[in-house]
Amino acid sequence: MATGEGLHKHAFWLYGVIIGLAIKEALAAVIPHVFNPPPNEVGAITLEAARLFVFLVVTIRFFLGSVFYFDCAHTGPGCDDTYPNKDYYVDFLFGLVHFIFFFAWALSIDAFKTHIKLFPGLLTLILLYDWLWYLVSRRYDTQHVIKLWTWINTGTVTVAGGVYLAFRAMQFGPALSQAVAFVPVVIFSLIDIGDIMRERDTIGDWLRGLSNRRANRPGATG
Repeated sequence: MATGEGLHKHAFWLYGVIIGLAIKEALAAVIPHVFNPPPNEVGAITLEAARLFVFLVVTIRFFLGSVFYFDCAHTGPGCDDTYPNKDYYVDFLFGLVHFIFFFAWALSIDAFKTHIKLFPGLLTLILLYDWLWYLVSRRYDTQHVIKLWTWINTGTVTVAGGVYLAFRAMQFGPALSQAVAFVPVVIFSLIDIGDIMRERDTIGDWLRGLSNRRANRPGATG
């Protein structure tokens, strides 16, 4: 049976409150430094601005993604036929914990009070968190959707980490290397946001097409 509309509405109200508080904390950390910048700290302020932009883009992406997922798997028309074996409460709990991590992530934006590796470390945790959700959900029909997002997020971390290490190897500073490493995260997130808004699956289609091409190569085995 599809989840009741009233229950789902209140559940997402809780998601919205947590995300709203996280965005408030993020803005409160950066805006005072923009209007009253500490002397000789242009690099730190620039890094904070980059972090705030990444935080907002990724947060919007995951919130819209959660709306899309729950509509697809639990509340939308035909969801019980497409995904008969599922658990709303497991999905809700994992989403709740995930968004609490976003609140913690918002507290790490301040480049003057937090360790420089804390923000990217929490970003990595947020992107790889889906692995735990996927492992718990493997017995459900929804695991195919979760698996796709898990691999996309893992690929994002891999590319961003590679960019960071490459720039550090070229003797760039950690702040600049970190800011540049955010670029693939933003690109993947904007593509995903666009797909959600247009009900498309650009990255997923590309991955499935790549998998099919490999499976159809001469000599490939099933």
